[in-house]
Amino acid sequence: MTSTGRNPSLRRMEKEIKKEAKAEEDAVKRELKNLSRMEKEARKAQKSACDADTTLSRRERYEHKTAKVMNSAIHEHDIATTKLQAAERDVKLAHDHRAKLIKELEVRKGAVESAIQKQAEHDRTREKKIAEMQGLPASPMSQLQPNVASKDVGLPGQSGPGIDNSGRAAGYGVDFNHTIVDAEGNARSGVNHNGGLVPESG
Repeated sequence: MTSTGRNPSLRRMEKEIKKEAKAEEDAVKRELKNLSRMEKEARKAQKSACDADTTLSRRERYEHKTAKVMNSAIHEHDIATTKLQAAERDVKLAHDHRAKLIKELEVRKGAVESAIQKQAEHDRTREKKIAEMQGLPASPMSQLQPNVASKDVGLPGQSGPGIDNSGRAAGYGVDFNHTIVDAEGNARSGVNHNGGLVPESG
């Protein structure tokens, strides 16, 4: 019996079976195609994940490096701040010390000025007494008046208008090296600092 002579219901069933097989085959092909696409996407995702891991590691290394630089800079800044504060303290101490010394210097100048004035007065008194003892006229020195100002007082280690380099008090006619001199600077008899007579020189 040929296929044309078969039962129509059998032919219909055969057709349906073939149709079902074709549909299933097409479904499998679609699934295989989808699987292939998903595998490609998975490979791309894996590559992206690896790239992200690499980037993360690089960024972490860079962050650690910059953190180290920052910490070093902070440490250096702390040191610089400490040194700056120390320098500011040193400047204040130096200026305070300078101001104190200037004040003490003014006081010392006043004391030296007073001592020179008193010495000149005493020298005039001593010379007058010696002149009276010797029957000599009073020295022109006794007529001199002291003329000392703070700026004219020579301080220790300095030469100034108050005391010349020979130890002579300017304006008084008195040689502090023990010889009494007149207004013209000529040595004459007088007293030394120990109260003894100084013989007239020249």
